[in-house]
Amino acid sequence: MKKMIRIGVQRHARSSKSCGCNARCIFQYATPNSYKIKYFEERHTHSLRSEPYIQFMKVNRSLNFGHQQFILNCTKANVGTTKTLRVFKEMVGGYSNVGALQIDFKNFRRDLQAYICGADAQLVIDKNLRKKEISPGMTFNYDVDENDQLTRLFWADQTSVRNYGVFGDVVSFDATYNTNR
Repeated sequence: MKKMIRIGVQRHARSSKSCGCNARCIFQYATPNSYKIKYFEERHTHSLRSEPYIQFMKVNRSLNFGHQQFILNCTKANVGTTKTLRVFKEMVGGYSNVGALQIDFKNFRRDLQAYICGADAQLVIDKNLRKKEISPGMTFNYDVDENDQLTRLFWADQTSVRNYGVFGDVVSFDATYNTNR
């Protein structure tokens, strides 16, 4: 649906209807590429913030190390940001004690994923190599292509290797099935 533009109709400045505040700034068209201030009223007739909403102001929100560590752990467990915030809220006793909004949680998770984006395959390889050092019965192997991109990955813990020896069967699964677009 197109918006109708009425030519020759002047818009009138409206003061705030909710509290009767007359603070405003009126601009006047000066030249084709500029405006000038016609009227400016700085005084407000109300408080600029109210107590219940102070926690939502950008200056009062932050993600400290505890928040970041919790979001990181939830990301590792594949828990989304909405559920992460809900669980954190329950842990600290309410939204007023969280100290951040859902958008702050989402932004941190986005930045975290952007940070590890190019190294996610290397993280998996390093983790499995550490497991192989701890558990001598673990089998782990991987292949990379000419561009140093991970192409295949295989691992089997000690129990899986023993079960293969006893039963002679292998169960394989594709963890990315129906998740990649």
